[in-house]
Amino acid sequence: MRLLLLGTMLFSGGTAVAMQNETVNEEVNQAYNRVRVVIQNRFKNRMVDRVKEDGFPYPPQEFLDTLTDEQEALITTTIDQINLEYDWANMTDEEIVAALKDVRAEMEALYDDLGLELPTLRERIAHRLRQRFAEHVGEDGLPYPPQAYLDNLTDEQALAITTAIDEYNTTYDWANMTDEEVREALLTIKDEMAALYEELGLEPPQIGDAVRHRIRGRMHDRFHQDPVDQDVPEDDVPTDDSDNPTA
Repeated sequence: MRLLLLGTMLFSGGTAVAMQNETVNEEVNQAYNRVRVVIQNRFKNRMVDRVKEDGFPYPPQEFLDTLTDEQEALITTTIDQINLEYDWANMTDEEIVAALKDVRAEMEALYDDLGLELPTLRERIAHRLRQRFAEHVGEDGLPYPPQAYLDNLTDEQALAITTAIDEYNTTYDWANMTDEEVREALLTIKDEMAALYEELGLEPPQIGDAVRHRIRGRMHDRFHQDPVDQDVPEDDVPTDDSDNPTA
């Protein structure tokens, strides 16, 4: 009888743990989705500010580089004409949002005529994040991978990666390089770091995974402590790591 009771208690305890883990996982996914919405809305708001200040932008240079000279000329000329047509600096935010819808429809028609796909919001966000990453490197140097990633490596693997990054930061005078020079250097470093990760038998860290790890830790702590209202900070946004050579 006592064995039966003990077995029931153990089974109930295991069920409770599983339910707790499921709850934590669900909260993590919800928090991560909220973060994605935050960054998308933030991008749209900044798009309005940038258009008001600098006009409607060209597509990312990485995209233009894939086009023929004729395709690139048609796209950039059309955007130049759009910027002459609209007095962005003197328009309200609401007027800019409405105008951007018309501009997008016009650009979609042009891309369709050229047999091209319009760069997606994800691609444009990724382009902006790559620019910001280059700016951060210019100020602070090339960063290490997330600590959560390093913690899962052997001492030799972590040492090889951090030593390589230290050498890059010694080799490159980031603070005195132009943004273009920083971006070109990062492309070279990215290939070299990819070779290093492959040699070490590792998959490069994904920044989105690091964000989920931090959110999961906070959710786990919150679940096992007194409940408190806690929003996900806007700094914990998933970022594209396609131009981050350490990731």
